[in-house]
Amino acid sequence: MVLANLFRPRQRRTTSSEQHSRALALQLTGITLYEQGQYAAAVPCLESALSLRTVLGDFHVEQNLLQWLGHCYWNLEQQQAAYCCYQEALTLAQALGDHLSALTLQVTLSSRFSEVAQASWPGC
Repeated sequence: MVLANLFRPRQRRTTSSEQHSRALALQLTGITLYEQGQYAAAVPCLESALSLRTVLGDFHVEQNLLQWLGHCYWNLEQQQAAYCCYQEALTLAQALGDHLSALTLQVTLSSRFSEVAQASWPGC
């Protein structure tokens, strides 16, 4: 059994650089689709980019991707999903000390979502 493992083709590990490139490609594709009004098509690209950025520890980009996902969900009339994305982005922005993004997200949350709607939704 040990010899069989020696001769089995090894899977190539992806490098951090390759993961960054893949995440960037997904991110740009998602944003492009969003800008073209293809919100449903943008979501899987942005979610995949978000997953990669989370693994890579790119928290500033992760926060930005959450905002883009929130915009997509908002345009798809999925308000609760949008709210959760914006709320998670706000939490990250505050943790990172990104005061401008935090303020922008607070304005977005207060202008788009009533307190009644927020209170009626279960946690994100």
